[in-house]
Amino acid sequence: MSYFCAYDIRDGVGYVYATYHDTESLEGVDGVTVDVLPEPIDNGKDPVLKVNLTDARLYYDYEEPKTADPYTPKVIELEQRITNTELDLAMTQLALTETFEELQVTRQEAADSQLALTELYELMLAGQTGLEAEQTTKGGDEDNG
Repeated sequence: MSYFCAYDIRDGVGYVYATYHDTESLEGVDGVTVDVLPEPIDNGKDPVLKVNLTDARLYYDYEEPKTADPYTPKVIELEQRITNTELDLAMTQLALTETFEELQVTRQEAADSQLALTELYELMLAGQTGLEAEQTTKGGDEDNG
């Protein structure tokens, strides 16, 4: 049994687009007749059946598989950007949380310092008042004696 392989020529290369067993209705179609079709190699790439236009020999070229969705690389890039942005936001949130906690500690230390100064001031006033009272008492004793 022989096969008729119809092809188109693009950029000087014959690309097989169909294989027929019946050649009666294919008048005027560019093609070659062969007895055996070559077997493609399973190498993970897409086999593309071509025709050598010089000697009408069939052969396979292998191309990288095309993705089903042409936007897949863009989607992957956007997902990576989103992931990176989320990571940046998480790091920023962590830094802000640490800064807030440090600010709270600083405020508490300032409040504690202010309280200690107030207590010291009150002690000084009490001591001064007590000293004045003692001096007044001593001074009054001298006047009486």
